[in-house]
Amino acid sequence: MGLGKFFIKMSDLFTIYRWSNLPAIVRFNEADSSFSNAMLGYFTFYEEDRNDLLKLMHNKIVENIPKIILSDIPLNTKKKIIEKDSNVWNQVLDKSKEELKGFIEDENIQKSITKEYELNDTLLKTEKYLRLITAKNEIDINKRVFEEFYNEPDLENEKTLHNLNLKQDLKEKIDDYNQSLFDILIKLTHLKRWNKMHRNINSSVSAHSYYVMFTAYILSISQNVDNDLLFKIITSSLFHDLPEAFTGDVISPTKRKVKKLDGIITQIEKDYVLNWALKNKHVNNVVNDILPLIINPFKGEYGRFVRTADLLSALIECSNEIRSGNSNENFRKAFFGLKTEMKDITPFDVYSIIDEIEYNTFK
Repeated sequence: MGLGKFFIKMSDLFTIYRWSNLPAIVRFNEADSSFSNAMLGYFTFYEEDRNDLLKLMHNKIVENIPKIILSDIPLNTKKKIIEKDSNVWNQVLDKSKEELKGFIEDENIQKSITKEYELNDTLLKTEKYLRLITAKNEIDINKRVFEEFYNEPDLENEKTLHNLNLKQDLKEKIDDYNQSLFDILIKLTHLKRWNKMHRNINSSVSAHSYYVMFTAYILSISQNVDNDLLFKIITSSLFHDLPEAFTGDVISPTKRKVKKLDGIITQIEKDYVLNWALKNKHVNNVVNDILPLIINPFKGEYGRFVRTADLLSALIECSNEIRSGNSNENFRKAFFGLKTEMKDITPFDVYSIIDEIEYNTFK
């Protein structure tokens, strides 16, 4: 398939930092920011046509792929490039997509992940608004300490938001969702994975969640799943670690230490999520609707895709540590343990993906 090397390369999203030329109290990488944007987009589009929601999530996945070639280009800089010559920027994107073919052998997957769906004017304007709100969140929290550095991007962002002229009722709907989700997003961005071990390449729970959704989506494309199954895969992968905003990161080996502990933790997670939804009426209906997919993300057919993606993400995180020279033997042990576990639960053949990851990790 050629996907192993591609999945390793996509983990660069963990090390591409936003607002990299400015000081920050919260440093967001591209995966953190994409999770925030995807989560807000999901709630905004949930009650719209299901196909529109799937198109939006597709676009939010594939728009990040050129960044592993280009790294992050600040929004204002990108805007000025497009203002001066939009054709030049389009050529840059086209060249980055061509370079990606060196990481992916499957032509069908190549075509799928290098093409964004065309959205109607309202959806396109809404999607732009979502990106700007995500940027606003990042600006606002860092502006509390470094006001002088964030005043200019804040003014530019606000000006662009205003010029979009989004319908007032839609604007209020998005702003209400954003207010309800903001604390969750910040908590998950601060919550670090593999917390008790030194990391050379850190990943937060929010970054991991986006990466799992990304990986699960690519696996879904490779298996040509139908839209009903795809919706469940996207939903459960995006929100599979949402309860950790309340419980912290309780790792799987701990959950399995004592019989019945896993079930107790699952009930605690459910109670926390329901209580949060009740206190935030704007998200309550959506959360209650998708609660089974949040609380049981690894159940049934959709769950095997999500669990495979979750394990692949952990495998990539181990690979990153090993390749970057982390001498902690636990990452090597975890790598081979994850490899065995994945082969036992996956709904399709992932041997070529795992072998390619292993080759590029230890070569």
